[in-house]
Amino acid sequence: MASYTFEIPCIVISQPIGTFYVGKMTAKELLKYVSILRRGMTDEEQKNVQRKLDPKRQRQIAEYTADPDATFPTSIIVSAYENVVNVNADMTKLRFEFQDKLGEVLDGQHCWCAFKITQPCALNFTQAL
Repeated sequence: MASYTFEIPCIVISQPIGTFYVGKMTAKELLKYVSILRRGMTDEEQKNVQRKLDPKRQRQIAEYTADPDATFPTSIIVSAYENVVNVNADMTKLRFEFQDKLGEVLDGQHCWCAFKITQPCALNFTQAL
């Protein structure tokens, strides 16, 4: 199994519930390093956040990526696994060290899934996390 290490710049957002970090990755990186865990019938699957994918919505977003004016101003929310991410001392970079996936999508699954079926050029979109 491959091992990955990289850093991304980030900004810190502090809210009453906790601290969040905003960074960016290309769609190609998101597809490679982030997974989606769907709700299902087993006890373990019931803990997952994502509902069933709507293929129509996925196709609509994928088609939209072909528009030369396509923009994605909202973030795909990713929950990084605690054991794979560290924040540097001045809280300006996230460092990821992992073997398979760095985390999972909490919000934005249709956008993430649309990138799976879109034109290859759309995989260079930079997506806020």
